[in-house]
Amino acid sequence: MQRKVNRREFLKGAGVVAIAPSIVAAGSRSGRRQPARDAGVASEPLVLWYDRPAASWTEALPIGNGRLGAMVFGGTALERIPLNEDTLHAGGPYDPNNPAALGALPEVRRLIFDGEFKKASERVGESMMARPIKQMPYEPVGDLLLEFSGHDAATDYRRELDLDTAVATTTYTVGGVRFERRVFSSPVDDVIVVHVTGDRPGQIAFRCGLATPQVATVATAAPDTLVLRGRNGEASGVPGALTFEARVRVLTRGVPAKHWFQVAVYAWLLRTDGTYERATVDDGMPVSAQARLLERYTSGREHAQP
Repeated sequence: MQRKVNRREFLKGAGVVAIAPSIVAAGSRSGRRQPARDAGVASEPLVLWYDRPAASWTEALPIGNGRLGAMVFGGTALERIPLNEDTLHAGGPYDPNNPAALGALPEVRRLIFDGEFKKASERVGESMMARPIKQMPYEPVGDLLLEFSGHDAATDYRRELDLDTAVATTTYTVGGVRFERRVFSSPVDDVIVVHVTGDRPGQIAFRCGLATPQVATVATAAPDTLVLRGRNGEASGVPGALTFEARVRVLTRGVPAKHWFQVAVYAWLLRTDGTYERATVDDGMPVSAQARLLERYTSGREHAQP
């Protein structure tokens, strides 16, 4: 049975498994440093901004590092972030050569020499083109879903993509608390990061989940870690033969002097190998790398209060 996977419009509710860490958090950045510009160039930041969440995939804001990519919808009660990895395609190894091509070649030549170009074109289409005629399509890994209870009635909403820093930011107010989410893909650590803050302590709590249109399972590898393991689908009669894995981990950072905590949700997608036989599987990121991520993406220096 053929599965048709539309990477832009699949149902985000399929197979959701969520962890629900309760996180007390506060803190927001006091300002953003803009890269220096040449003399005579406007100093205004290059920003795409909107006053409502994205309603469709094409309205979401893209971020990526060349291998990993994501689309940020900017929802308040439900943030949906579709994830992509550059080796995940449909199908598996196949030979596109048409076995009838050689036998049809003399007839095609004769038709061309006789000026029967339409018939020659039809004969080429019937017997000489690749099978299947289409290449294997790109497929989605799935959606990272962040559910914030009680955030439906948000005010002062804004989402933006900074074209200088490649950071997608969503800000809004609920119950007098200003919330901010920053999403980007690090080329250094090769992860996608979601950094969540609020300007009052004890206000950040959310559920984190993964959903995918692929044949897959989602499980908790640790209280703070979700693991999605799946297999790609078939296309044009070529069976799926590629396995993949994605992991999501929630990290918190406290600042004891002011009783603050911040949170970074980061996703890393394991690269599939070129043989379509297996994915490169890793049980988790080393502790040293986790500490480096936590320091880099939730540091008090970068997001300090005045």
